Amino acid sequence: MKTKCILGAVLGIFILFFAGCATTSYNSSAPKPIKSIWPSLDTNYQWYYYTPEKIPSAEEAIGTIKNLEKNFVEWNAGVLFSSLDADRYGLRAKWEWTETTQYQTYTPSYGGFFAGWNYVPTYSGTYQTHQQTQEHKDSLTIPFSEVSGLKLGYLPILNRDYKWGLTVFLKDNGKPIFLRILNQKSAWQLANSIATLSNFNFSSTPKLGFMSGRLTAEQSGALNLQPGVGVLITSVAVDSPVDKAGIKFLDVIMGVEDSPEEEFQKIVKEIEEKVAQPGRKSLSLKILRSGNSSVIDIPF
Repeated sequence: MKTKCILGAVLGIFILFFAGCATTSYNSSAPKPIKSIWPSLDTNYQWYYYTPEKIPSAEEAIGTIKNLEKNFVEWNAGVLFSSLDADRYGLRAKWEWTETTQYQTYTPSYGGFFAGWNYVPTYSGTYQTHQQTQEHKDSLTIPFSEVSGLKLGYLPILNRDYKWGLTVFLKDNGKPIFLRILNQKSAWQLANSIATLSNFNFSSTPKLGFMSGRLTAEQSGALNLQPGVGVLITSVAVDSPVDKAGIKFLDVIMGVEDSPEEEFQKIVKEIEEKVAQPGRKSLSLKILRSGNSSVIDIPF
């Protein structure tokens, strides 16, 4: 009887132990990561507002580009150009660099010794480190007749020189060309030179300096808006008219001036039309921010 009691107690402890382990190994109340329905602000890249300024002559623009040879590099390579040329038709640059890699090899050695009548083998080896170098060459071309747009920005967390960025957009969905530039002054000089040689329409419609998108169904629901209504601000250019007026990332444009709440495409079209009106110097937008509505006037 005593033996049965001891076995029963041990079995009870055994069951409780494993039941406890099973209970603690799964916690249904543990918090699960929640994916935000809102886009996050990109702190790695600051988009700067840029309007082209025409350089007096093509010769001066070409000379400016050549003088900036040591002040900009291709985005990924990050090495100075070995040659740079520019004329009325385009910019052509070449660069070279040496890539050095290290690798190790292992050389085994074998030996042994006698312990009495027994032979005891030994094994050892050595590692050798080797270096291998490889020469690389690359180039880029910017055909000025194909340039459709320019975008300037700053990379604050980049841990190297040439933190200013210039994106050159090409017509017909051509692959954009990305450059990194030594400082802000050089970035604006290079952009203005490319704009001049690309025959930009310098009297074209001014831009307000923001990027936008449609609200998703979840986002509209969170703001108690009808589906399709409003324009979500997804990016604001530094020093742009909207930036100076106080419009912020994730603001929602609900309407233009005296218009009622409108859907995305109507708001976008109305902004474009009003900004393009000759002699117009400002535009008022109805903004929704954190549940509060306001009207913001934007001089441009």
